[in-house]
Amino acid sequence: MAEIGKTIADAASQVGLPVKHEPMSVTDMFHKVDARDFDMYVFSCTFGNTPAYLADLFHSQNSDEGGFNESGISLPELDAVLD
Repeated sequence: MAEIGKTIADAASQVGLPVKHEPMSVTDMFHKVDARDFDMYVFSCTFGNTPAYLADLFHSQNSDEGGFNESGISLPELDAVLD
């Protein structure tokens, strides 16, 4: 994953977006994610049916602690599309 993060940071810098690449352990990353102390992170996981997993990741009902909406995004328009 560290190489993917570096590739993303390098590509972003080429178009003028300042992205700081900070490799860390999975444990440290999840502490930051749980505290919502991040702007972006790269992680690999497997979900079930596509595109059903999009609701798991982005629906506001899944933004509470323990849900997969780690970004905390809560947009009624997005929820309506995902429903």
